Amino acid sequence: MSVIPPYQLLADAVLFVHLAFVVFVVGGLVFIVVGSWRDWRWVRSLWFRLAHLAAITVVVAQSWLGAACPLTAIEMWLRARARETTYSGSFIEYWLQNVLYFEAPGWVFTLVYTLFGLIVAATWWSVPPRRNQPSLKKRFDFLFNNRRQTELTCPVLPSNSNLDMTPNEMRIADPDVSLVADEKDLLNELLTLPGANVLELGCGKADKTRLLAQTAASVLALEVDTIQLADNQASDAPANIRFEFGGAEAIPAADACFDIVMMFKSLHHVPTDLMDDALTEIHRVLKPGGMAYISEPVYAGEFNDILRLFHDEKAVRDAAFAAELKAVSTHKLSLLKQTFFLQPMHFADFRQYEDRILKVTHTDHSLSPELIDTVRTKFNQHMTPEGVTFHMPIRVDLFTKAA
Repeated sequence: MSVIPPYQLLADAVLFVHLAFVVFVVGGLVFIVVGSWRDWRWVRSLWFRLAHLAAITVVVAQSWLGAACPLTAIEMWLRARARETTYSGSFIEYWLQNVLYFEAPGWVFTLVYTLFGLIVAATWWSVPPRRNQPSLKKRFDFLFNNRRQTELTCPVLPSNSNLDMTPNEMRIADPDVSLVADEKDLLNELLTLPGANVLELGCGKADKTRLLAQTAASVLALEVDTIQLADNQASDAPANIRFEFGGAEAIPAADACFDIVMMFKSLHHVPTDLMDDALTEIHRVLKPGGMAYISEPVYAGEFNDILRLFHDEKAVRDAAFAAELKAVSTHKLSLLKQTFFLQPMHFADFRQYEDRILKVTHTDHSLSPELIDTVRTKFNQHMTPEGVTFHMPIRVDLFTKAA
């Protein structure tokens, strides 16, 4: 039995590496396109996408510069050395070279590589990578911990039931709203919280998180504001609350592990190009028949008239509603009900308004002295001996995931 010369073995190994590189570049693009359609989270991994972009960039650059591929040069040198030791070729060499190498004018390769590179670059806009992908260990740890907690079987509502609202019935605002209520009083009316595993996205100061924990089996509260998150984690919280870093567009949790997902006036804080991803993620982590409670401030009212002097949210609020509308139109989620109400907001004086609104840590409100004076003047127009009470119009959209 003949022994394959070592140079030939090394040349075959280089050829394998070359083929793997080609498969990574070509197959990577295929997986990115298919993965965006099938909601495969890993195709949005920043490290994978950077490696893929770097690989095709090297190929395009070499083609335009007329430089030889280093892998090809190494393999050919090894082949030459192997032929000096007289061998007639191997099965691997013959077939892989016929698959990998073929003759064509140089400009054809340059054109193909360039067009392919442009398509890869375009996927960074059409299928943008995510920077805060949770690790596999974190996902498995959460799944293990979550299964140790009490499970709730939510009432199953068929996604095509007569209770569902159509996209044409969805409203961004109700100009005739008259119900004055505290949002916490609506929760028990709209949701079945006892025994539920709850996810809260954008928990802020966690006031409602603690309220939910009084009846829910567990609450995972996510926050992207690192300052507020540190305060929450350092606080004396009930044992069934876990505060973690995470955004709605990349939830660090396993599939179908929550009965209820909640967003209290936080969807419009998600970057507009990631709002669709956020609703896709909500669908992914909800159990079949699970509920998504999303409340959003309506762009109206005296409080909003003051807020928009220094922080106009009309565009992002409109984008949040458009994302919800798209989720219903594409049957990602079904809308069961919309509720509009007026949330009382009381401030003893302008200093308290500054502390609660202007000095939040999740948004940098850098106001000039002139603008602060304008805001103060507008605020003081509503002052009474008891302070100021605004009534902020709120919309609650209650969704469900098909069973």
